[in-house]
Amino acid sequence: MLTSPEMAGIRLNFFGTLEFTPEWFRSRVEGQLRNVRDKYDPLLHTEGPADLAAHTLVGDKPFLEELARLQEIYHQYRRAGGEETSSRGCSWF
Repeated sequence: MLTSPEMAGIRLNFFGTLEFTPEWFRSRVEGQLRNVRDKYDPLLHTEGPADLAAHTLVGDKPFLEELARLQEIYHQYRRAGGEETSSRGCSWF
């Protein structure tokens, strides 16, 4: 890790006196969110692969709902002996 004493020279060479603390990251994220809030309109938003990646990383409700939906499609497929049983596909692929 860059915080260990033996890495002090590398840390100073690449980052100078800049310390990457949780407060530093928090202030950067909050600043970017302030910039985006005025431009984001949920009515105009369409979900894409980046949304799936974010929901998957977080493991939130949209991801769990999509996972349950895909599991049901898979189980229907298996019960039918591997033949397609539905024209419903994954909405995120």
